[in-house]
Amino acid sequence: TTTYKFYIKDYKNNDSMLDALFNTIFQPEFNNHSIYIHNGSSFDLIFILKYLSNYKDKNINITPTYKDGKFLNLKLSFNKFNVSIKDSMLLLPDSLARLAKSFGLEDKGLFPYLFPNATNLDYIGKVPAYKFFPQNKVTIEQYKDYKSSFSNKGWSLKTEVFNYCALDC
Repeated sequence: TTTYKFYIKDYKNNDSMLDALFNTIFQPEFNNHSIYIHNGSSFDLIFILKYLSNYKDKNINITPTYKDGKFLNLKLSFNKFNVSIKDSMLLLPDSLARLAKSFGLEDKGLFPYLFPNATNLDYIGKVPAYKFFPQNKVTIEQYKDYKSSFSNKGWSLKTEVFNYCALDC
C-alpha cells in the first residue's frame, strides 16, 4: 500500500498543500474510488468544500449529497476522474478508538491535540506537557508511559502527526 503524506510546513501555504493533495487524488489509480473521513461531515468536508468552491476555474464539478444537514457524499469530478468523499462516522457511528478496539486493531495512541499551532510545526524536543493532551481521554499514567517511550529520543511533531494519522487510517 502506498501512503501519501501532506504536511503544511512542506508547502508554501494551505492552498498549495491542498493542490498537491487533489493533484494526487485526481489520478487514474483513484478514479471511481471513495475516500472516507471519520466525522468529516462536521469538520473536514466543510473545509474541503470551501477550498474546492474557490477553485471552480479548475473545472472541478462538486455534487454534494446531504441528509439531516450532514454530507453523505461529496462527489468530485475533474476531467475524466471521479472521486467520492464520505463520512465514515455516518456508517460506523462510534469513535475511532472504540472502533479499533471492536475490530481488534491497534489503538490510535495518544496525541497532544492542543499543542500544534502556526508557530511550532517544526517542533522537535521534549514530549509536550500533559496539559496539551485531552484530559478526559488520557490519564496521567498513560501520559507518563507515553512520555517515557521517548526517553532515549526526541519528540517530533511532524513525525508524531504522521504516526497518529497512520493509526487513524
